[in-house]
Amino acid sequence: MLPETPLLGAATVAENIRASISRLKLERKGKTEKLGMITVSIGAAQYKQGEPLNDFVDRADQALYSAKNTGRNRVAAESMVSNCDE
Repeated sequence: MLPETPLLGAATVAENIRASISRLKLERKGKTEKLGMITVSIGAAQYKQGEPLNDFVDRADQALYSAKNTGRNRVAAESMVSNCDE
């Protein structure tokens, strides 16, 4: 939740988080064995004053699944998802 933040700003924050996490490398504790990278998909939506909370969460969820379905390890904003623009 990013109060007083427009959708583009939220997507930018989400992208910064995603990029920071993707730079991390997993290693087995106490060993030098590499386990791979961590990836994150994030969906961003903007709350509309007075709307039911479930509608807001549903739009964010649709954006998240859009990010996952278009390649994972990315950020998608509700404005990028066609059925979120109702």
